[in-house]
Amino acid sequence: WGALFRVLDPLVGGTIETMLKTGGPPVCQVYETPYVALFHILMSPRRVVNRWFSGMAGWPTNKEEFDAFHERVKAEVPPDRLIEWNMKKHGWEDLCSFLEMENCPKSGRLPRAVNAFLFLQDFPYASIGAILVNTVIHFLNYKIITGVFRVAKRLLTRSKPDTKLE
Repeated sequence: WGALFRVLDPLVGGTIETMLKTGGPPVCQVYETPYVALFHILMSPRRVVNRWFSGMAGWPTNKEEFDAFHERVKAEVPPDRLIEWNMKKHGWEDLCSFLEMENCPKSGRLPRAVNAFLFLQDFPYASIGAILVNTVIHFLNYKIITGVFRVAKRLLTRSKPDTKLE
């Protein structure tokens, strides 16, 4: 269903493409329409699955595992491709410098979001609309899958013609 955004986005003004190409504003902070909210809801699980299949399936369960993971990253990533970010020290200029951008479009500290789920409070109508559409999509998926299984069952249990010779 997420592939439909590729087709629909140009028809509704290219909102998603613009957000992704320009790097902002963060999708979860600007639920202007149910369309953007639905995109976020549908794409979030994809990010999680990509993390699992990229070798980062588990979370560190203790400080030793956490430190070992970061030491492994430091050992494997070339120093010029690694930044150790500190939200209290670094800002837009540091990020632009690391990304080798000559003209940094912003300056100062990066904004801080208090809660990752503020979009539910800030954009209640868009969130409710996206949840309703997502519910319909789940229902359609259920109907499609059960229909496929019914057809497969009928094909597999179809009685075969009697081919006995008398």
